Amino acid sequence: WGMDLQSFSGETDETKYPIPQHLYDTRLYNDYSYWWNKDVLINYIVKPLFEPEGATKLSEVYDTWELFGYNTWVLMRSYQRPKKESQVYGDDYLIEKAAANIDRNIIPIIEKHPDTQFYIFFPPYCILFWDYYSQLNMLEPMMTLYEYTISRLLVYDNVSLYYFQDEEDIICNLENYTDMIHYSREVNYQIEQKLLTDEYLLTMGNYQEHLLHLREIINQYDFQAVFDEWNVTEQ
Repeated sequence: WGMDLQSFSGETDETKYPIPQHLYDTRLYNDYSYWWNKDVLINYIVKPLFEPEGATKLSEVYDTWELFGYNTWVLMRSYQRPKKESQVYGDDYLIEKAAANIDRNIIPIIEKHPDTQFYIFFPPYCILFWDYYSQLNMLEPMMTLYEYTISRLLVYDNVSLYYFQDEEDIICNLENYTDMIHYSREVNYQIEQKLLTDEYLLTMGNYQEHLLHLREIINQYDFQAVFDEWNVTEQ
């Protein structure tokens, strides 16, 4: 379960991508929008029959970002650096909305399934993600939000929590990204392998160290040198 905390600022009943309920019931007659979908018919049924060598490999069928490419050029073209925000936010600015979402959409699932072990990880966002929130004067609220969420989840024995956001070799290598948050399949594979060990497992005794390490990475990174090289202007 890759957990994106910036999504926790929405309403508790808000769904970004509604589930196509008609595909989850037992009624066939309401599936016409799927059966007669042009993309499905042409690209995923007819085309593979006549051009099998061009069909998507099963190992890549869920990778929808590869066509954009993962490298510094693509990343910098997608990044729009906001102007420095003058408004000051309290460290707990994001907590109220996030707490409501955690209480409504996260904790009940964990508590209702005590025999299920939940493996939750915080994805390694690009270092530019943290520049973005720094420009908005939201870095401290974001860090506080992570501290709050981690402390809430670690109390459950059926939750294994992993932290990759301070993995400097990944997040500071701009070649790994297509935008601020989407990383390459190679990084995804690294995460998969690291989840097999306890090296990145969070505990009550070490999670503050990881958050502090991330702060150090952000503070020491030369953002301006990168922006000067790629002529990034504030939007």
